[in-house]
Amino acid sequence: FGTVIVIEHEFSLHSIVGRVDTPAVKPGDAVRRAQFLARVPAGPGSSQPVYLELRHGREAVDPRLWLKKNE
Repeated sequence: FGTVIVIEHEFSLHSIVGRVDTPAVKPGDAVRRAQFLARVPAGPGSSQPVYLELRHGREAVDPRLWLKKNE
């Protein structure tokens, strides 16, 4: 997944964002809702979409369900 950003939330939740190009956050930074996290690759050869995974403990959760609840 190339460069990966892991965000630790409350209640053993983690967001994992992969295939980013230039992170705008550093390890240990606090992030807030809707904050810019990273640039993504663009141009020829960059057909891979950004990877997003939500985990509760060791279990993967469909992020679309969580995003709908928090719109």
